[in-house]
Amino acid sequence: MKNTDKPVGESKFLRFWAKLLSFLINPNICQFFLFVYFISTTTGFVLSSLLFLFVIPFGGYVLYVRLWLKRKNLYVLERKYRYFPFVLNIVSVIVFCLISIYHYNVYARFEVFFLIFINLTAFFITFFWRISIHMLASSAAYALIYYGNHTQSKPMAVHWLVALALLVAAVGWSRYYLRGHTFNQILGGTLTGFGGFFFFKFFELDAFFEKLL
Repeated sequence: MKNTDKPVGESKFLRFWAKLLSFLINPNICQFFLFVYFISTTTGFVLSSLLFLFVIPFGGYVLYVRLWLKRKNLYVLERKYRYFPFVLNIVSVIVFCLISIYHYNVYARFEVFFLIFINLTAFFITFFWRISIHMLASSAAYALIYYGNHTQSKPMAVHWLVALALLVAAVGWSRYYLRGHTFNQILGGTLTGFGGFFFFKFFELDAFFEKLL
């Protein structure tokens, strides 16, 4: 039986909010809004980020699930069927980062290279363990916002930081309530998101990506 067939509880009200949270705070929306928040410059840049960070990867995922897997009665959460969406997302992100660097002159930005790194991290971990990518993306996004606040590159009031932390926790609840993931998978995704950020920052991997690109 699929672990998403039955939610933890029977409340239609809670199930509605859990589904809404899972849809609205998905990894592609996280990376799009993060990019716009940190380095939006022109309308063209925002539209390009919308296309490559949300429309292509999320649209490709939906088409893959609806037109391919469902017709063959296959399940996207099985490990072997998750690779295509990951590869599509990584390719789209890298293309956009290259456009940002060479067309919009967004060069040597911490956020640009971290976006590539966290997508690669999510892809490679999926080979060995199924974790919550929702939690990986939202916790990594929170870590980046917290870092931006403390370096004053993007200051944010404390109450907004608290609200965002509660939102990350709510996303974890939604994934558990819908049985999209076990508690361990949610915890694994959260720790990977925060840990990936601190690993990237501690070893100053943005310098490595700058030389690479």
